Amino acid sequence: MQKFSTWLLVCFAVMFWMFRLVAAFMFARGETFSIQPIDQNLEIPLLFIALVCFIFIIRRNWIGPIVYLIAYGGYFGSYIMQYINDGMPALTMDQSTNLLFAFAGVVLPIMILFDLAFDANRKAHPRDKKTDWYYTNKKYDRNMDDRADKNNYRTL
Repeated sequence: MQKFSTWLLVCFAVMFWMFRLVAAFMFARGETFSIQPIDQNLEIPLLFIALVCFIFIIRRNWIGPIVYLIAYGGYFGSYIMQYINDGMPALTMDQSTNLLFAFAGVVLPIMILFDLAFDANRKAHPRDKKTDWYYTNKKYDRNMDDRADKNNYRTL
């Protein structure tokens, strides 16, 4: 995971996850917060699913963004679709904040999935400019004779 866009998206996803964690915790304690969980019973398992998905996203595995999109798209997308099906009534400040974060909860997994889709070649042909000068340069190869150690000291 060396692309800057991937780091940014994962950082935004983790910050969004922490914000949802605080919202769920405040709702469970009965205190007021700027947003409310859509379904408290579903919010807690979704937070744990997102943690596992972050590991797969960082490792550039396809299962992470797909599960993340399905879980968050189903959870937040249903809230958005419910608002649209109700005829888009006038919103209070709390409802508009919840709708804004629901929209962010749908867009973020889509962006992560697109980032992985457009960068799928990176896993097949990894290149690291910090070490390629050594591994692709024949000047640093050892000249061995019959007394030399025959071990291969290069890792690739």
